[in-house]
Amino acid sequence: MNSTNPGSAVPLPKQLSIYDQGTIPKPQPPGPSRLQVAVKSARVEAQHYAELTRVHVQHFVDRWLSVEQSVQKTVKNTVAKDEQIFPGALYVTVAGLAGSIAARQRNVLFRWTAPLAFAAVSSFYFMPKTARSISHRLYNAYGDPDAEKQVRGAYDQARGFGQSMVGRVEGAVKDTRTSLMALARSADSNNRSDSSSA
Repeated sequence: MNSTNPGSAVPLPKQLSIYDQGTIPKPQPPGPSRLQVAVKSARVEAQHYAELTRVHVQHFVDRWLSVEQSVQKTVKNTVAKDEQIFPGALYVTVAGLAGSIAARQRNVLFRWTAPLAFAAVSSFYFMPKTARSISHRLYNAYGDPDAEKQVRGAYDQARGFGQSMVGRVEGAVKDTRTSLMALARSADSNNRSDSSSA
């Protein structure tokens, strides 16, 4: 752009722009390097495993809380409200230890069962409502209704057999008494007849 100053005869020099007017092609960035690809892959895997770990830990915590609430509910429903737990449980524990002392010189089976038996019997004495509730829960969980029917049937059968035996023994005693009385009368009448003939 040549321009002349109207008041001077010297032309002004051409002013160059500080920016280039031409377009220079921009260099394309190179693709990701192998290191960048490996780091990205490792980061994605680490995030995946971190998420899996978080999910598993959350699942474990949820299960733990549900078990804790279940135990709490079971204990509340099992323990009688009017029975004190601490002294009764302490007495039952002492009775269990006494069972192990009592079974000290016995065979292995008795050594294993005596503390349990002592503790169970003492629990029915020191904490009767709680022990009854525990036994009902155990029966409902592991009891066999058919076994109960069989035991009741065997008990009724044994009771009926016992009553019939008592009836038979009473009948035999009555018959024996009657025959002994008859024998004694006949012996007495024989003795009288012998004494009157002499």
